[in-house]
Order: sequence, then structure tokens, then C-alpha cells
Amino acid sequence: QMWVQSLIVGFTLISGGYILLNTLIQQVYYRSIEVKQSSLNGRDATIKKTDGTYDWKIQRDKEGHVGDDHWWLPLISRSKRNKAKNHRLFTTLNLGTASLGASIVIEATSSGWSSLYWNLSDYSLGYYLFVSTLFPFVWQSVLEYYWHRTMHLPWFYIRLHKVHHYYKSPEPFDDLYIHPLESFGYYCILYSPAFIIPVHVTSFIFYMSIVGLTGVLDHSGVYFSFPGFYNTRDHDTHHAKFDCNYAFPFPFMDLAHGTFRGTYLNKEYCYKKVH
Repeated sequence: QMWVQSLIVGFTLISGGYILLNTLIQQVYYRSIEVKQSSLNGRDATIKKTDGTYDWKIQRDKEGHVGDDHWWLPLISRSKRNKAKNHRLFTTLNLGTASLGASIVIEATSSGWSSLYWNLSDYSLGYYLFVSTLFPFVWQSVLEYYWHRTMHLPWFYIRLHKVHHYYKSPEPFDDLYIHPLESFGYYCILYSPAFIIPVHVTSFIFYMSIVGLTGVLDHSGVYFSFPGFYNTRDHDTHHAKFDCNYAFPFPFMDLAHGTFRGTYLNKEYCYKKVH
């Protein structure tokens, strides 16, 4: 049946892509390095160590789990030190919820229930470039900013959002450590462009790819930057400092509201403390 196929495709794309990307980042940046070292008796021995520099790491003063070679996939991993109490449960549940959301969009599109369209000829090229492609990002950025600010109000923070801030220097597979109720609200925002106005399927895939990629990178602890649009340091600063840089994935809402802290286009910004 179609809904079974939608589930398979949704879970494969979201869960598979998420696990693959986080695993790749862990293997490239966090694994130890095998080096040969001569012992006193003249024999060479292979030992494992880290390079000790962490030039790639945003918070270099926090070694975290650099050099831990166990696979950090939450469902099976027990290796990470100082892991949150419900880390395995919440991250696995939230990944399933995200995958289910994608499956719903796929099924809705196949059944004609969503606002996604396939034929480029249905709308003008200008609509495709400036509305279909840009609208999902603008819509998500605005709603996510205010949703995130709401989560920092005392009542919501204590009951929901405090879970996500357990990690002050997040690493791969930490991004989905969110209270399931909060993550459900976020996924409603994430997938909502598929039901608001006509958006071409390729535009929606592009939007989901960028948001999914930046969501993982924001919590990787690794420095990446696309000048003028995106910097992983921004959200990492939010985890370290708490009351700034609420926007995701781009800094524009923070810049507009005076809540940005960091450097943007070579200009240093101070943030407005939010009580």
C-alpha cells in the first residue's frame, strides 16, 4: 500500500541521512588517530591518540568526547561520559517523529492533500525562484525564532527546553536530545510549508536538505561557515551563553531583534539580554 511505501521512504531519507551525517562527522573529527611509536625495546607499537589541537572545534577548551571511538548512535551507544539520563530515549523517539513527519508529507503529496506541486509549468519561473524556493526558509525562520524564544520563557524552559540545554558544548547525535513535546511543535513548523502555499517538490527537498544539514552541523561542535548566511559558531554560542542567538538556521531574525551575539560580516555584535 502507498502509506507503507511512504513510511519506508520517509524513514530511509530522514533517519538514514541523519545517522549517516552524524556518523561521518564523528569519524572525521572526533575519532582518535592511530600513530606508530617506537618503544624502549626498539619495537614499533601502534597507539591511539588525538592530535591535541582541535583547530576544528568551536569550544576548544572543552575536549568532550574527542578520541572516543565507540559509535555514538543513541539507540545502541552506552559509551559517552556524562550523557543525559534520557538521551537514548528522547533522541531515538525524536528521530522517529521527524521521520514520521516526512512520511506524512510524502503520503499527503502522493494523495494530493499537500500544497506541493510537481509540474514546473503550473507556475511561472519567477514564482518558482522567488516564492516556491524562498518561502519555506522565510516561514520556518520566522516561526522557529518565536517558537524558540517562547521555549526560553521560564514556564516552558523549566518544563521543556531545559532538556535540550543539558549539553553546553554539543557533539554529534546531541541535537535531537529535546523534550518530545517541544520537538513535536518544532516538526510541525518544519513540515508546515508543504501545506501552506504551492511549493515545488524540488524546492521543498532543497529546503529540507539545508535545514536538516544545518541542524546537525549546529550541534556538531565543529566550525563551519558560509559567510553572510550561516555559521555553526552562532548556535554553539547559544548553548554556551543561553540568552542569545535564537535564530535557526540563519542569523537574520536575531539581527533584526537585537539578540545576536558574535561576528557577522566582520562586525562584532553584542546581544540584548532577555529576561
